This record gives sequence, structure tokens and C-alpha cells, in this order.
Amino acid sequence: MGSGTANGVNIDGIPFDLPFDVDITEEPAVKKEGIPTTGRTMVKKTKNNPNRAMEIICDDDDYSVLQDLANSDDDISLSYENANGKIYRSEGQISIDTGRTTQENRVSIVLIPTNGEWSEF
Repeated sequence: MGSGTANGVNIDGIPFDLPFDVDITEEPAVKKEGIPTTGRTMVKKTKNNPNRAMEIICDDDDYSVLQDLANSDDDISLSYENANGKIYRSEGQISIDTGRTTQENRVSIVLIPTNGEWSEF
């Protein structure tokens, strides 16, 4: 993924604006943890789901729709465009990380691909 500000996000066919300074957070593919023992330290590896966390701009009506989508157990279409103009798509769900700030209409969300991957479009 390129550096710089992301260009856009689309959730269940609904385009959402992004703040000018938004950054998409990518989790590493594998998380490692050192476990001390009486001998060598053991390393525990855990495969992470490639979630994408970001802030979006969201008014009252869009926030209501977002809440409904976050509360649903059904997969929806997800896509985002990075700073280099590459678009990535997946099917999955969303989680609202923090509620909407009314002053700036920002919402922190996490895109969760249920198939575990993003495909370049």
C-alpha cells in the first residue's frame, strides 16, 4: 500500500467521504509473541485477519445506516482506494470503533473481510 492519505471508501455500495488527513491502518499478517520458558524463549505466531481501520465523514442519516450495517450479521461489499489510486475489494462486515463526533462528523470504523483477504480491483 502506498503512503499518504487514502482517497475513498465504499461500504455496501455507499460511498463515504474521508477526512483530508485520514490514514488507513493495516494490521500485520502475522503477530509474534515471545513466551519465556526455563530454556529457549518460545515464539507464538498468530495469523491476523487483514482488517482496515480508518476514520470516515458521516452525517446523522449515514450514521444510522452505518449502525444498522454494523449490527447486522450479513456480509456486505467493502472497498477502499489508497493514496496511489489502487482499489481493494472484499466481502465482510464493519465495526464502529468509536461513535460519531458531532463537531467534525467523524466515525472510526474497522473493515473486516470475512474471507481473510483484499483483492485489487
